[in-house]
Amino acid sequence: TERAELLAAPLLILILLFVFRSVAAAAIPLAFGALTVLAGRGVLAVLTSVMTIDALSLVVCTMMGLALGVDYSLLIVSRFREELNEARDPWEAAAATRESAGRTTLFAGVTLIVAVVFSAFLQPGSLLLSLATTVGVVAAISIAVSTLVVPPLLALLGRRINAGRIGKPRPKDRQRPTIAAAATAALRRPGLAALLVAVPLVLLAFPNIAFTTGAPGIQELSASNPAREDAETIDRAVCPGWGAPFILVA
Repeated sequence: TERAELLAAPLLILILLFVFRSVAAAAIPLAFGALTVLAGRGVLAVLTSVMTIDALSLVVCTMMGLALGVDYSLLIVSRFREELNEARDPWEAAAATRESAGRTTLFAGVTLIVAVVFSAFLQPGSLLLSLATTVGVVAAISIAVSTLVVPPLLALLGRRINAGRIGKPRPKDRQRPTIAAAATAALRRPGLAALLVAVPLVLLAFPNIAFTTGAPGIQELSASNPAREDAETIDRAVCPGWGAPFILVA
């Protein structure tokens, strides 16, 4: 895990510098990503006194903490710089950023929390509950940081957000971006847009009707797998062991 973190950190720094072309702007998402990881681990340490937290949760905390902390903060910083380019006052730009990008991060984070809460019911057990709790905690911290902490910090920084600029400023593209044009077209006909998005998603989700959940077992391996053949031979000779299904009568 530590080796992966050491490899990921330099790549993340380079990507943020390439995206923002400013040391100050790149440092904010990186700092709050690290803060999200540390805060998440602190909350998990407290939760160990009331529930079982699997060791794998620490890996997930680092992975999701960096992903969400950096992603949400990056969205806020990008939007703030766009508002500043419109010659707005830094405090007005921060308020507009929180109303737009802040609402987006809030919706995305709450959606993720709801998803992991429901995923915990798919397969009862301490492992999945531990992982769902970890993702939920990290998502909640990321929402709080990106909507309550980052906008005021950006307002205080103001136009110094572009300090430490790397390379020449990118020329402004007067043409409407493709994504913005597609969003405008979708808003003109929201019913048709929703239908075009919902139908493929429903078709892709349709195979889940036959989806069954349960503890990992030898049945997940192919019939020709040597490990499965050995296990089935032992089951026939002795009897099914720990992984055998059972009926509970109350």
